[in-house]
Amino acid sequence: MKKIFISILLVLSISNAQFIMAQAWEDLGDISGNAAYRHDDVYFITPSLGYTLYYNSNVNIRKGTIYKTTDAGQTWNENFSSLGTHFRCITFMDAQTGIAGNLGKGSFDNTYDTIPLYRTTNGGLTWEGTNPFPQTLKGLCALTRLNENTIYGVGRVRGPAHLITSTNKGETWNLKDLKSAGLGAAMDLYFSHPDTGFVVGMDTNQYQTGNSAPYKGKVIYTTNGGLSWTTVIEESLNPTYFWKISFPSRNVGYVSLQQNTMSYPTVVYYKTTNGGPNWVRNEIPTSLFGPPVNFLAQGIGFISENRGWIGGGGFAINMFETTNGGDSWSNISSTYSFRINKFRFYGDYAYSSGIRVHRWIRSPLQVDNEAMSKKEVLVFPNPVQNELNVELDQNIWNAGKISVFNLSGEEIQNQEIQNVNRVTVGSLKKGIYFLKVTSGEKIWFSRFIKE
Repeated sequence: MKKIFISILLVLSISNAQFIMAQAWEDLGDISGNAAYRHDDVYFITPSLGYTLYYNSNVNIRKGTIYKTTDAGQTWNENFSSLGTHFRCITFMDAQTGIAGNLGKGSFDNTYDTIPLYRTTNGGLTWEGTNPFPQTLKGLCALTRLNENTIYGVGRVRGPAHLITSTNKGETWNLKDLKSAGLGAAMDLYFSHPDTGFVVGMDTNQYQTGNSAPYKGKVIYTTNGGLSWTTVIEESLNPTYFWKISFPSRNVGYVSLQQNTMSYPTVVYYKTTNGGPNWVRNEIPTSLFGPPVNFLAQGIGFISENRGWIGGGGFAINMFETTNGGDSWSNISSTYSFRINKFRFYGDYAYSSGIRVHRWIRSPLQVDNEAMSKKEVLVFPNPVQNELNVELDQNIWNAGKISVFNLSGEEIQNQEIQNVNRVTVGSLKKGIYFLKVTSGEKIWFSRFIKE
């Protein structure tokens, strides 16, 4: 039976005072029926025809399965399975020709299949495994289709890092070793043109467990088809790696950063507005969510420049939505919205693949800058020298607390909500702070500058 998860009223506003209500996603269920660890990818060719992947990691089973739907996810049927195979990514060139990638032996789980690529030319009736580079290509994490003939793939998490390219629907492939470009592992990619693209992953420090492991996230960029690469993002935090990349338009793109520690002060993602040469680092203090939570940001996807989602591995806090390009975020977490590895889009449809597969449909009346007719919270002036005026919709914020936090997420002052609210900040040092308003389970916050 399908389920709907609705956003709870936790609003995370980073740069303005706009309150956003989140639209619901539809839960298409645990396709495998085996309490899946994760459906790693989902890909729709038409609104009705689609595929998803599942790996049963039980040591006595260890089987990867491709599932297919012909009725928009109402029902799913097993299409193909393979023992020891962890299907990680899938893409179709057309209704008949598809490519599925296997994570491969020796990564982080107990997969033992050494074949990185599976291909169908008859709409999934049969799949044939192949390894065009048996000495070098160990596995794949992501596939992306440029056009009906050209497809790219990268892999893998924890290394090694390779880019493969086919211009004939996967019949033959070319391979580029990305170690010389500074990547030791590759998790995702995006190409807007045969010559222009990005690969995201981590530097050449070897993956290892522990909070002090030295590896750091890295994103590389090519404008000549991979003959040479430029580093466009090099994260300062360790241990981290970049997980997924999403470009809803030629100029606007987003990248998620996974932090591999049990606790950390902020959730981090990057955004570009000039096609990728320059990126801006964005942080959301985790202390503003409430109790400490390991969000473990992974999947990120934007259906337009302004509307998108970040998925995490945490249980209580695990999925966020923005409708204004990251200026504000709403928590739309549910019991079944965690471990999201990938977001995919087909027209007005968005899909997420995690412990469950979910679908979101953009209504004909939907607009990306969803301005409310009346703002629930208005804070001014910003920047401020002495006193912030906080205007609240009393029908919504009729009781609660107004708090000030520093960039480290530490609460440094608070006061009760009144009919007229003014927050004195004259004694604060110059810099950036967060103003947080809470009422029951509802939370709102925005950034302000103290001059």
